[in-house]
Amino acid sequence: FFDMCTEKRPTLEALAQHIVCGHEKIRVGTKILCSIPGCLGMLSSHSIYWRHILRHLDIRNYECGECGKKFVTVSDRNSHERKVHHLDTYGSTRE
Repeated sequence: FFDMCTEKRPTLEALAQHIVCGHEKIRVGTKILCSIPGCLGMLSSHSIYWRHILRHLDIRNYECGECGKKFVTVSDRNSHERKVHHLDTYGSTRE
């Protein structure tokens, strides 16, 4: 899908920003159709579309402090830490 645009960007984050903000969005009713060729994703908001594009580009900026696994969103990381490492919101182990 990197061939979908002739625009060159210095980082994947900049490419994601360009895709989300620079490309014309196709709407189907109230949903935004993903602009990545071959993807049939229909997203309900701009922020969900942004996270969806980050996942396509495998941009994972939020790292688990316990195991080093990386996530697209803070909430994904926090959920992982709670479920896998049994940490609470403040990083303490739950008894």
